[in-house]
Amino acid sequence: MIGEVISKVATTFLEKGIESVKKSEEAKNLRSVYREQICRELSFNKEILYEIGKSYRKDDVEYRKQLIDDFEIEGYETINKSLLPFSVLFDRPIDHSDKEYFLNKKDIAKSLKETIKNQKNETDLLEYIYRKTKIAMKFSELDKEMNTRRYKNLQTLIQLMLNCLKREGRESNT
Repeated sequence: MIGEVISKVATTFLEKGIESVKKSEEAKNLRSVYREQICRELSFNKEILYEIGKSYRKDDVEYRKQLIDDFEIEGYETINKSLLPFSVLFDRPIDHSDKEYFLNKKDIAKSLKETIKNQKNETDLLEYIYRKTKIAMKFSELDKEMNTRRYKNLQTLIQLMLNCLKREGRESNT
């Protein structure tokens, strides 16, 4: 069923362009479904990253590898394989107030603050997060360890994206 909806929306995109897609009822419904799925995946992955951070105190490499292997990326992969641009589903700019919280935290590295400043919209941020997630998964697959800071940075970026996704929910309820 969802495949049929994606196919219909993708066909509209190819035939009539992105503006027609954004106005279609199917695209609005698809947008809601995928935004919720991505939110669930990111929430789960953030919790895994929290557990990974705790496991560094125990120096349990195998446990961290098993956690990383459980990262959820199915929703992202489905969208990525479709012809539908991410910008149809994740089209909002990142609110300055969402960024500001992280930019003012003292325990965030300067390089991460720069990354946060450079994220202009949800699509950019989501693609960055999944690129870093897939890198972590590749490291795990190759039995390599990443620096703990990289996991912490990914956790921070996921929280920023979750704030953006939840902001839309709060705004639509008012």
